[in-house]
Amino acid sequence: MATEYDEIIEDEIPGMVYAISIYDTEENDYMPPIISHVDEYELPRHTVREREVGGGVTSYALLRVLESLKSSSGRKKKIKWADALLAMHEHVENPEDETRQAVPTLSTSRPINVREQNLRLVNTSKDGVKRALLVGIHYQDEEDESTWLASCHTDVRRIRQHLIHEEGFEKGNILVMMDDDRHHEPVKGAILDALERMCQISEPGDSIFFHFSGHGGTMINQDEYDEDGITHELLAPGNYRDNGIGVLMDDDLYASFVTKVPEGVHAVAIIDTCHPPSYQSGKTSAIDLPYVCDTGYDEMRASEGYRPGRMLLGAGVVAGAAAGAAAVGSKAKKKKKAKKKKHEEEDEEMNDPSNYDDSYEEKKTKSRRKSKSKKNKPEVEREEEEDIEDNYEERPEKLERQQSRRKSKHKKKKKEEAPRNEEEYLEERQEEEKAKKKKKKPKKKFFERKGKSSD
Repeated sequence: MATEYDEIIEDEIPGMVYAISIYDTEENDYMPPIISHVDEYELPRHTVREREVGGGVTSYALLRVLESLKSSSGRKKKIKWADALLAMHEHVENPEDETRQAVPTLSTSRPINVREQNLRLVNTSKDGVKRALLVGIHYQDEEDESTWLASCHTDVRRIRQHLIHEEGFEKGNILVMMDDDRHHEPVKGAILDALERMCQISEPGDSIFFHFSGHGGTMINQDEYDEDGITHELLAPGNYRDNGIGVLMDDDLYASFVTKVPEGVHAVAIIDTCHPPSYQSGKTSAIDLPYVCDTGYDEMRASEGYRPGRMLLGAGVVAGAAAGAAAVGSKAKKKKKAKKKKHEEEDEEMNDPSNYDDSYEEKKTKSRRKSKSKKNKPEVEREEEEDIEDNYEERPEKLERQQSRRKSKHKKKKKEEAPRNEEEYLEERQEEEKAKKKKKKPKKKFFERKGKSSD
């Protein structure tokens, strides 16, 4: 029977939200320092338990469990949430130090029976649209190399492969943000905007998936009504120190994501930080939810750090994030303007009669061709690079498609090189005219529902 507290939660969080993360059983010297203001936040060293690491272990442990569910017949096995947490723990436990252990945990927006409900990353509805936001940050623009991470991009690529090949996500509905100069920059405003956008266009039966792999932290905000202070869990976006934007707080994510998930939508978040939060904070991750279940327990408990009624608390911070996104957009415009000015200066020099000769015209043409080629290259090569670096076994279907494309390209080239008579030429022209008359399908935008506008 639902209590008054449960009813308050249902009004505040309409949708079903799950968050998978890891917290530490003790606060130790290797943990990042607890801050009292976002301006104090510095990326922690990536040394955990006196050993160098490249990132968190939540993604790794979860993927190992999901892979174990595959059977030779092709039919996926099922596993209960309680058993899944125990299986994840086997991949993250440290036998050398029993007093300090990373504990996988599940947080939810509704109390569930973890012994009866199966682990699911997507909605049971077959007609629902599946959308995902994947964020991986290495922070290699920072001067201090001890804060750099090395496996977060790999975490994102492997999660992406799983969503596509095992969960049925379309590539066009997965938005990737990584600090690798190829994908969307993982800045605070863009992350919040993408999460809110997914919630706005999702309908009952749809699925939302959010994955963050990077640095985190803890802040205790002293309050006149609370002598001990209010604890916040933080995530470090790529621009955490730009223009006073600050870190990504749990209140930001609560206001822009958790409370915006519509009723009937299945949302799952994987929060994978290099330094897991301490149990003393009362929170298991920056996705703050009211109900929690730890490894080894058969029942959910009320989260100690969760406070309902915080939508307005996060609103001011979200507004600041929007201003930060505008600042990032302004930088991009300045960069584009400088590039345009450079091209104008080059054109002016090439068109100057005193400097003109045939070589200038050739240089001008080559420069434009090179620019066009450079612009298109990352988009073409991106998919191939991701598939290569994922270390996943290539599927026979993929190899067949590649061979088919090569044969088609070879036939086309051979046909172009062969001499053509007048009849063949006329036939080709007719085929080209027919092809032009056919309507081209519009290019699908990120997070767009089939048959509906993205606005």
